[in-house]
Amino acid sequence: MGRAIERRCRPFGLKTIHKNRNPLSAVEAEAPEYVPFDELLSKSDFISASEPLNAKTKHLVGTVEIAKMKPSVVIINTARGAVKDEAAKTDALEEGHITTVGLDVFEGEPKINVKLLKQELAFMVSHIGTHTVETLAKM
Repeated sequence: MGRAIERRCRPFGLKTIHKNRNPLSAVEAEAPEYVPFDELLSKSDFISASEPLNAKTKHLVGTVEIAKMKPSVVIINTARGAVKDEAAKTDALEEGHITTVGLDVFEGEPKINVKLLKQELAFMVSHIGTHTVETLAKM
């Protein structure tokens, strides 16, 4: 998933860095730089989650991690809602510590945090990533 995101960023001239459970070879990663998690948090303008949800990734990004981010950061979550602490993300958005969130997954699905729904800069859609002509044809 991360490599697919990187390929889509490339035409826009975006420099991508990544944090993976294990560093990928340059060939596997198609050249993005591997960085430690704290460095990724502090350097990134956009942070996109594509991790599976498990005991190690639940609330991987919470209040402590958000405090390390640039105030201009855009957080995108298309993985699983609980990978990023939704309450912490909502509070940071309200307080202006993060600029925008783009979500198609929510921690309490199918319910969505009411405070999050009220945020003007929270862009939300239902989890429909596989609903493309190409993907549906392959299913």
